[in-house]
Amino acid sequence: SATGTEFKSSHGRCSGARIAQSGELGAIIAKEFALPRRFAKEVAKRSACSAKKAAVLLTEDRFEIESRGDFSKAIVTAGGLRLDQFDCKSMQLKSAQNAYCIGEMLDVDGITGGYNLQFAWSSARAAAASIEANINSSAPICAED
Repeated sequence: SATGTEFKSSHGRCSGARIAQSGELGAIIAKEFALPRRFAKEVAKRSACSAKKAAVLLTEDRFEIESRGDFSKAIVTAGGLRLDQFDCKSMQLKSAQNAYCIGEMLDVDGITGGYNLQFAWSSARAAAASIEANINSSAPICAED
């Protein structure tokens, strides 16, 4: 029960009943875990002010995606350098050796749902692999005695 639960935080020890009555649990969760207050307030509400239930919600709760946004809610919508100027396998500029661009520097359109982040990570990975290959294929310059 909430009355038998105690929370230890930077606010000191608080009984579950006191937290439930005062609405402090959401603030404690938000501060201790650096979470948005609205989200933390919902966790507190759904956990019935039980520390164990709150921990389960924060670590094991599952979500189902009901829909995704369209381009009106897109985070990235074009405006970068044209993709046809780059070798998309290496992200190297075709007209200049050792010049690379990744992520939002490029003219890409992405809908919400992590696609823009995935493009940023994937293009960075491609550029890094190409740069590493170029470095490793270059013969080291050594002065012989």
